[in-house]
Amino acid sequence: SAFIPNQRLDRLVKFAEQLNARLGTVEQQRMAAALGNPEFGEIAEEAMRQAAASISDERRKQLSSVVAEALDEERRAFADSRQVLRLLGQISDLQMIVLRGGLVASFGGDDAFRKKHDIVLAPVPATLGSSQDELDRASLWDAHRQHLARLDLLRRKLRLDSRTRQPFVDPLTGDFATGSYELTPLGRLVLRSVGLTADGFTP
Repeated sequence: SAFIPNQRLDRLVKFAEQLNARLGTVEQQRMAAALGNPEFGEIAEEAMRQAAASISDERRKQLSSVVAEALDEERRAFADSRQVLRLLGQISDLQMIVLRGGLVASFGGDDAFRKKHDIVLAPVPATLGSSQDELDRASLWDAHRQHLARLDLLRRKLRLDSRTRQPFVDPLTGDFATGSYELTPLGRLVLRSVGLTADGFTP
């Protein structure tokens, strides 16, 4: 069937349009020259592969930001851009929303973003009286965050005693007790690389 190849071509066309919109005239000329560099060529090829596979315009916009950043002569680090692309290849659109949700503290604002993505970001409590559907949703909620933690993009915060400011120790495990998740420096780097800020997408 020609449907799938044509669909992938349409996605690549959209990616090229978003990349052109992201780059100025000088950067477009710089990209044409950079394509002769095998390291940049590898980055562009991987970004196009992911763009063709993605059904999300937002993800293609994020990929175009990574490619544009690789063209920045002052910050050029092809190895960093390749690493960001490798991580993006392991993160779903939903998990990117979870990652972006860690950029601003829950009680510090970001109301529009949290309202838009409430079903993804709001914790799902699981108790002995929870229905099977609630238990399944709670398991998936935590699974997305555990996946991001395995990639070192999120980490658990230590729970601190409000009086002593020392970490609590879990009496059952003997380990430090942990609470909610927070962004790691690598997680913040990925968000910056794809153009995501507390205000949304940075063109």
